[in-house]
Amino acid sequence: MTFFRTFVFIFVFPILIHGCDYVAQNVPLQSHESHGVNLQYPVYWEFVEERINESVELISIDGPLGSSVIMSFVPINGAISLEEYAQIFSKSFRESAKILSITETSFEPVKETIGNHNLTGIREVYAAYPMGIEVPMRRNYYMIKREEDAIYLVIQDDEELEFEGKLIEKIKASLVFQ
Repeated sequence: MTFFRTFVFIFVFPILIHGCDYVAQNVPLQSHESHGVNLQYPVYWEFVEERINESVELISIDGPLGSSVIMSFVPINGAISLEEYAQIFSKSFRESAKILSITETSFEPVKETIGNHNLTGIREVYAAYPMGIEVPMRRNYYMIKREEDAIYLVIQDDEELEFEGKLIEKIKASLVFQ
């Protein structure tokens, strides 16, 4: 019995206490570079790069539990305000997620350092109810204006999923906009 307690105390207890940090720090990352943006993301997350129409391109990186990073590249002459983009994105999400019950959304300003930029954006806060269980969610919207285009950056994560949140932080830290 003493050996078992010692084993649990030395090996299992630290993993339970520090497990998320250790695993998140050691997740293998994939690098990607396009549209003047460099980033890294977990190799097992779904990565999609697609052309929406003649002038708009999209990069989407989706985690297995609902966290995501989305970048829309829009010609500067077709760019709309960040506030308008956030409203359109939110409405589109609500319409596509009709099977979920979603609370009313609140929008608030947010400031954050992402990669090599200090950004001011908009945070959307709401709760989804899959199978009747409340899941607090947040989605941050940012806009990076460049000479030729605007990048709308949308970062969504579940406030309670610590592991995916740590991986979202790694993606944000790796983002470099040229």
